[in-house]
Amino acid sequence: MSHPPIGIDLGTSTSLLCAFLDGKPIPLPSPLAEHRAPVIPSVVGYSKERDEVVVGYRAENYRSRPDSFIQEVKRKMGTDELIRLGSRSYRPQEVSAMLLKNMVQGASADLGVDIAEAVISVPANFKDAARQATLDAALIAGLQVPMLIAEPTSAALAFGIEHLDADERVIVFDFGGGTLDISLLQMCEGVIEVERIDGDAQLGGKDFDSAIVDLVKQEFGRRNPGCAPNATMESHLRKECERAKIRLSTEDEVHVSVPVYAMRAGEPIALDLMLRRHQMERAVAPVLERASDCLRRLLNGGDSLKRIDRASVSRILMVGGTTYMPAVRQRAAELMGREVSVDIHPDLAVGMGACVRAAIHSGLAGAAQDIVLADVSPFSIGVEVVAQLQDEMFVPGVFSPLLERNQPIPHRSSHVYNLMHPEQAEVEISVYQGNSAFVAENELLARARVENIPPSTTGTPRELNIHFSFDTSGIADLEASLPNTSCRATLSVDPRQGRMTEEERARATDDLSKRFEDAPRYAGAKSLLERADTLVERHGAENVPSIAAAAVRLKHVLTSGRDAEIDAAEDLLTDALLDEGNIH
Repeated sequence: MSHPPIGIDLGTSTSLLCAFLDGKPIPLPSPLAEHRAPVIPSVVGYSKERDEVVVGYRAENYRSRPDSFIQEVKRKMGTDELIRLGSRSYRPQEVSAMLLKNMVQGASADLGVDIAEAVISVPANFKDAARQATLDAALIAGLQVPMLIAEPTSAALAFGIEHLDADERVIVFDFGGGTLDISLLQMCEGVIEVERIDGDAQLGGKDFDSAIVDLVKQEFGRRNPGCAPNATMESHLRKECERAKIRLSTEDEVHVSVPVYAMRAGEPIALDLMLRRHQMERAVAPVLERASDCLRRLLNGGDSLKRIDRASVSRILMVGGTTYMPAVRQRAAELMGREVSVDIHPDLAVGMGACVRAAIHSGLAGAAQDIVLADVSPFSIGVEVVAQLQDEMFVPGVFSPLLERNQPIPHRSSHVYNLMHPEQAEVEISVYQGNSAFVAENELLARARVENIPPSTTGTPRELNIHFSFDTSGIADLEASLPNTSCRATLSVDPRQGRMTEEERARATDDLSKRFEDAPRYAGAKSLLERADTLVERHGAENVPSIAAAAVRLKHVLTSGRDAEIDAAEDLLTDALLDEGNIH
């Protein structure tokens, strides 16, 4: 039995999985979430006592243990930073794989089928390395990803499926826990055209939290000079400040309290104060100004684009948890000269839009099947050149764009460069991604070398022709050639070719699988699962649906550690196997 189209919002603070059911995207609740909420915290914890890695709501219990708790891993995607958890260190994509595996297992149990494919959303401003790391995480979690989708474009899809006849210019202001993406889109009769993108991949709600933490610490220090804060209470303070930020969206003041926050003369001192909205807004003003600069840049035509007529924008869609803050909504409204809109759920829009994109890819989107997405590049892609300013003055390391930021994609172009001198026998072509005029500040994507170049017969340096293409999947192809010679080089930058090696991914996949296989109750359930898996493999899940669904459910609850749930799942699978007793 195949599973429905799946979309995943893998967020900095929270994550969400949606399935396309009955012609619309449905957020699936997490089995371990309070009140079966669909949104789960993007956190991972480690139980030293049980030697067990836990995810989401269960991981919140380990917040007070810095070496046993990971949060905000999305900000580290695309880096080589190792993250400590218990006695082990993990790469960012391995931690993200834990989050994905947890969501997929829960959804598989709900749907009664094994999920093997999903569209995943990423910030529009995510660089190539971060996108590749996201794809690595999916592969480690056992997921194939036919495409990634930019978060603001995903949110626009969630709006578009409900407004297929819309004809308007829209700004999507997507302010999440870790990133800010702002997109200008034109929607017309099922066509969603992205006109330009701006934002900051290192700016989000967590930066507001940090500003509030600093404010509270300063106030505590002023009231309690000479106190030494308890380091183990730092995570509690941050959680308390995050809670205060959320409550101050609807209240004028809130009580902030952390017991045993500090020590003085061997005596515990509690942090206990009232925080008012105007105090918070003053503290977060610099963070809000960074966000404002991004919106101004988009509107005022950075990168030599035309200035946007604000009157031509009919709607400002607010997406992401940070847009609940009144100060954020007010600033966006002031800059746009009109009220903002919450026509789509800020917490659910990105995941639902990714699900719609998965349904379109699968040909199952129904009335939305004919939606057309026309995107732009969030970064420039170009090559390293030596620029000649005047006479004999040369500047190395200059970035020459082949594809400008905010240009429509797919894209094709041709460019002509000159070698440095007539006798030059080889040239190295280095491809970079970024928006700086100098390659040192951009990200290296790939290199190719053209060798055995014959000397020029004209006494002038030879020409180097570059033909470049970039498609909607983010694959860049480049062919370099020198006219009147056989010298040429080609290279392809494919984001689906992750930066982890096959061996590294296989090792990480095996390690993640052992989380399930090493579960304390796994040994007792192993024989049941082996029998079920044999029947499913032999007859197909569609022919033994009750066994397939019950096996998926048991595999998921084995990682929860809750004996009552495991007992019930074992009974369910046992009954299913007995009911199908005539199948061999």
